[in-house]
Amino acid sequence: MFLKHCALPLALGFLFIIMKNRYINTRFWSDSWIRQKLNPLDRYLFIYFLTNEHTNICGIYEIPIEIIAFETGLDENDLNKSLLPRLKPKIIYKNNYIIVPNFIKHQNIRSPKVITGIMAEISQIPKDIIKIAIEYGYPIDTISHLNSNSNSNLNSNSNINTKRILNAYKEKINKNTRDTDNARNTIKARLNNYTEPELLKAIDTKSKDSWFMANCANRGITWFFESKKRIGRYIEETPKKQINNRIS
Repeated sequence: MFLKHCALPLALGFLFIIMKNRYINTRFWSDSWIRQKLNPLDRYLFIYFLTNEHTNICGIYEIPIEIIAFETGLDENDLNKSLLPRLKPKIIYKNNYIIVPNFIKHQNIRSPKVITGIMAEISQIPKDIIKIAIEYGYPIDTISHLNSNSNSNLNSNSNINTKRILNAYKEKINKNTRDTDNARNTIKARLNNYTEPELLKAIDTKSKDSWFMANCANRGITWFFESKKRIGRYIEETPKKQINNRIS
């Protein structure tokens, strides 16, 4: 007997809980390799490796054989001798690591956050496991390339946001404001704490504050954005009646 205890109800229970966050393509059951190469027990184990709580966003994760046996109800010897070998090359088990070479293909790799998450997980995996994954077709080069593009896009978007905020400050508070690296870096620092609309609101609010415009507008954009606490107060303030005394 492959099953030590009643594994089918256990399997259904895991699927019911984890499927809230881990999705399985409905074509799984009609896939020719799944239909022709795997028996029902193999398919159960295959789905387990895609949905268990130890999985991560990169499809390579550590899990001891005794944990696999306990959670699936399958015998360790049967796992090592017949079940795990039959899942190759779609799923590989080596040195206590599961490798799913095609896992990335089913992730939203257009999302910078997803790519960043994948790279973060990969950075924690031993080099010998990564080497094995690459031998089985794991697309590490593609992910690295997408990560580079993602970082470039993030930097590009950050520069665009910074420019809009700087222009708004120049238009509403001090038209003599210069576009300097120091000014941009100070704005970028605040973008780590607040959204672009929030920073624009702070500018708009203070531009309508006559006391601020008379006493603080000439302190400069770096002073305006250097304090996270001060910007937070500006954002929370109620805008005052429009005035026309911008520093000129």
